[in-house]
Amino acid sequence: MVKEALQFISRLRSSSNFPAQVTCNKHIHQLVNANCGVLCLKLLAYLVSRGYTPHRSSFNSVVSFVCRLGQVQFAQDIVLSMPRFGCLPDVISYNSLIDGHCRNGDIRSASLVLESLRASHGFLYKPDISCSPNVVTYTTWIDTFCKSGELQLAMKSFNCMKREALSPNVVTFTCLIDGYCKAGDLEVAVSLYEEMRRVRMSLNVVTYTALVDGFCKQGKMQRAEEMYSQMLKDRVEPNSLVYTTIIDGYFQKGDSDNAMKFLAKMLNQGMRLDIAAYGVIISGLCSNGKLKEATEIVQDMEKGGLVPDMMIFTTMMNAYFKSGRMKAAVNMYHKLVEGGFEPDAVALSTMIDGIAKNGQLHEAITYFSIEKANDVMYTVLIDALCKEGDFIEVERLLGKISEAGLVPDKFMYTSWIAGLCKQGNLVDAFKLKTKMVQEGLELDLLTYTTLIYGLASKGLMVEARQVFDEMLRSGICPDLAVFDLLIRAYKKEGNMTAASDLLLDMQTRGLATALFYPQIWANIVKGICKQGNLVDAFKLKTKMVQEGLELDLLTYTTLIYGLVSKGLMEGNMTAASVLLLDMQTRGLTTAVSDADCSNNVTMNYEHEQLFYSLWANIVKGTCKLLSFTFKNECFQQKIHDLIVI
Repeated sequence: MVKEALQFISRLRSSSNFPAQVTCNKHIHQLVNANCGVLCLKLLAYLVSRGYTPHRSSFNSVVSFVCRLGQVQFAQDIVLSMPRFGCLPDVISYNSLIDGHCRNGDIRSASLVLESLRASHGFLYKPDISCSPNVVTYTTWIDTFCKSGELQLAMKSFNCMKREALSPNVVTFTCLIDGYCKAGDLEVAVSLYEEMRRVRMSLNVVTYTALVDGFCKQGKMQRAEEMYSQMLKDRVEPNSLVYTTIIDGYFQKGDSDNAMKFLAKMLNQGMRLDIAAYGVIISGLCSNGKLKEATEIVQDMEKGGLVPDMMIFTTMMNAYFKSGRMKAAVNMYHKLVEGGFEPDAVALSTMIDGIAKNGQLHEAITYFSIEKANDVMYTVLIDALCKEGDFIEVERLLGKISEAGLVPDKFMYTSWIAGLCKQGNLVDAFKLKTKMVQEGLELDLLTYTTLIYGLASKGLMVEARQVFDEMLRSGICPDLAVFDLLIRAYKKEGNMTAASDLLLDMQTRGLATALFYPQIWANIVKGICKQGNLVDAFKLKTKMVQEGLELDLLTYTTLIYGLVSKGLMEGNMTAASVLLLDMQTRGLTTAVSDADCSNNVTMNYEHEQLFYSLWANIVKGTCKLLSFTFKNECFQQKIHDLIVI
């Protein structure tokens, strides 16, 4: 096609006759489609310089090409010059300009073009009477707003085009659906999908892909599968991206079996996996602890003639490090280099982090590259140095960060604070905290948790609680780790009242519910029982039930042992028996379901033995109450037989 266009240009130069507009237009389109837009522009300029009047479509092809290059002002100049050559712009000319401005992020200029179109007048002339916004004009706007996250403006444009009696097409709907799915508003996305079905519009694979991706991103895999099934009913062939999206969704949910099921479906459809698909599968297997399977996939990929990309190599390196296979990780890195890849900051950061965590900091440092270093690489190295307590090197690196034009972030400071707290150097740790605030860095949950840990480990619980309260005032919601840290510290110093008050205070503030922190409640009960304060322990048990918490095995056993060890009181043995029977009624004497028995025989045995042990202790306490002893082995056996029955 290009050869034919070049032959046309050659004939044109040797002839004094003008070509037909249709012929000229055809060759200009061919050149644009072949990405020879510069040659096309020269051809058009040559023709108009000889007094030739091209068809409007020829100008529009050139305008569209120039806009795609990002030269929108030049394209606008071409549109402005069109009337001088006897050719008026149409809506396609304006749409190209609007699209070009939107691609450049120049919404203001795009708005001016749209307003000119709406007002039915051009820049310097009156356009054709048919020159008014059409479906493409509005769809371009809607797509731009959706991609920038301005969904309200997108919907406003959508409603506006309806008011102007313009019917949205499948592209218009798809832009909106994709925008709302990416924003996590599946309710609106589904309503748009249902509207498409009501007007009997044919959905395409792009529309379905947007919806499937939206459901997968929110972990709604059943809905994603339903959309996949609907695709098949509508005879829309799922493409590689649909399958890859569902596979990734299942991996994100930790469901490797269903992920591999869809991989099998994909392969049964005769689809070949590309690098992106392999990357999703390998990453998913690694994140779900299936390193062996991931390794086999990499091998199959290489046998098929595909070379893993940087992301796959880095994913495998990271997985090997996490599984403790440092040698395999290093070999993967060498394989990456031998494959002609230049390790990027992510790959180098992975090597530094993995090797340092394996206790070989000096070797890890050899992978540090100042030329490629970004904030992530610096953070990884600083974290490793802080864990080794090499704060002199940390300060030197921070100087290098400034020289590189980077700014130390909160992650670097938090690693430094953690290292200082680990060494017990709280004074310098809090100096760094002050410095963070002075530099405008917001302290996050990890920073506060690190400081609380440092204070709690020193027994400074008053100060630890003050930092905790400061965190709450900053609007940061504590997680399970912070609660557990504080309560363990209170338990260590025997102050279970403070631990209980803390959790109740958090509930009052609406920051914690018993339903989400069962183990913390159980630990408090255990601490109170250890102090021999059974009255408060049972008050807390009542509170747990009132909060809707199902008592777990730890809470029951703690209370029962507390009652038995309290002493020779008939009421204690009766209460212990009631608790144990309640525990049995709730099914807490069996650790796992029947379906899991084959994999949890040991766990079942341990829980069964615990159950017998609790009964034995209750019987032992009762017997002591009646002045019996357990010296007689025959009597011990009878008691055991009674328990078994």
